[in-house]
Amino acid sequence: MPDIVAGYTWSDSEKGVTASKMNSVISGAVIQTDFIANKPAGSALNPTDQLLELTSGGTYARITGAQLSASVAGQLALANTSQSGMLHQTSGNIGDYCGGDNLFHVLNTFTSLSAATTLTSVDTNKLLICSGGSWTLTLPAAANGLAHRLRNDMGITGTTGTITVTPPTGTIDGAATLKLLPQQECQILCDGTNWRSFGLKREVILGVQDTVSSTASQTILLPVGYRYFELHFGGMVPVASNDYLVVQLSANGGSTWLATGYYYINVYNSSATVAAASNVENGTNIIMTDPMYNGASGAGELKMTIYPGAAAQYASFVAVSGVRPQAPPPNKIYNMYGVQTGAGPMNALKYNMAAGNILSSYLTVKGVV
Repeated sequence: MPDIVAGYTWSDSEKGVTASKMNSVISGAVIQTDFIANKPAGSALNPTDQLLELTSGGTYARITGAQLSASVAGQLALANTSQSGMLHQTSGNIGDYCGGDNLFHVLNTFTSLSAATTLTSVDTNKLLICSGGSWTLTLPAAANGLAHRLRNDMGITGTTGTITVTPPTGTIDGAATLKLLPQQECQILCDGTNWRSFGLKREVILGVQDTVSSTASQTILLPVGYRYFELHFGGMVPVASNDYLVVQLSANGGSTWLATGYYYINVYNSSATVAAASNVENGTNIIMTDPMYNGASGAGELKMTIYPGAAAQYASFVAVSGVRPQAPPPNKIYNMYGVQTGAGPMNALKYNMAAGNILSSYLTVKGVV
């Protein structure tokens, strides 16, 4: 039973017991010792203070914090934009966080996407790894603070393509869409109406290709959308001495190769003091180096810049190489090329030695937007 007088306040020096005063005392009331023994030491709130709960038996029990949260958890509404309340139950994952929508979101989860996808606010801050060719990634409805991290994981081999990032309303970087080319990555943020990208590089390494044993030829893709490509061949050595590197291009991803229609000009040192020039048209391939020596000190170096062309434009190239022939001194060759027939864009390249195999080569491919 309760232990408090319910309806009457006693005063100091008050005398006499009246019926009305007695009737104000709840029948069977007792004074619980907890009210005296465990009373707070001061008037300020103290985390060690104890709460007491009236039980059905008329006594009081101490209330722990866990009992209190469990008691009210099912009675209080979750907080939202129109009312106060409790936060959503946590997921328990160290990388998750509670957002302004009172839901938990994954902060550092990798999500792989390979086909047309529409994002939602739940995808905010996820790292989205895109592959599978060209397709459209639709952003969620604009809301202040939304953020997505994107990467086009395609490169110079396998399947390649462009990811077209499209907001349902508003713009992204002031445009209707954002083209994410192979190996490009960025973070995009929303101000509540429009989107902006951050960290989108205009110059990226598209990939590397190492040849470490005798190989007849190698191919790479030149992803469409890049302004030009830079290729660096290091440690180029033929199987047979006095062999040289040649290149062919393709406009259909390597299904077929342009075997005719090139013209090129090369200027090279034929000896230590004499320079010679050679012009060739309608060649079956592009000669990239002078004949190279097969030896430990005979590796060739080559840098090549390729403009891939466009629907009504032919591809063009500039290359410079330094090679050691079988008889020193080393030769340097400068090459300038263009495609005579077959407009671009060229989207694949094949390289091989003119007569034998490639013994070693270390290729790095860079794309510039």
